[in-house]
Amino acid sequence: MDEASLAKHMLKEAKGELGELLVPIKGGDFEEHLWLLPACKDAFLLDAKLATTKAVRIKESALEKAVEPLEQEFDYIVVDCPPSLGYSMDTALYYGRTRDGEEDGTSGVWSRFWPRTPPPTRTTCSMARSRT
Repeated sequence: MDEASLAKHMLKEAKGELGELLVPIKGGDFEEHLWLLPACKDAFLLDAKLATTKAVRIKESALEKAVEPLEQEFDYIVVDCPPSLGYSMDTALYYGRTRDGEEDGTSGVWSRFWPRTPPPTRTTCSMARSRT
C-alpha cells in the first residue's frame, strides 16, 4: 500500500497523522470548506489485510478509530465506499451508526442508485457524521 493512506491508518501501520493526508478543494463555494482524503491506488487490498491483521481487534471499528482524531475538526464527515460486502463496507456502516448519547440526525446512511437500463448496476453508499 502507499506509504501514507487511510488504509494504513486503519491497519495501524501508518506513520504520522491522518490529517496530513487531507487535500483542500480549492476555488468556488467550497474554498477552505471542503477537504478530501484521497484513496490509495491499492485500497482493494484493505479487505484482505483487515481479515488477516492481528493489529485490529474489532475489525468493524478500524475506520472509526482511524478517523476519530479528525472528528472535532469537521462539521460533517462523509464516507464513500465501493459496493462490496467486505470489511470496507462493514467499517463504513459501523462508523455511520448512531452512537450512545448522540442526538437523532447526527449520523446516518444514505444510499444512491445510479439508474441504468437494464437494472441499476452501480451503487454508491455514503455515511455521514455531524458534530453539530
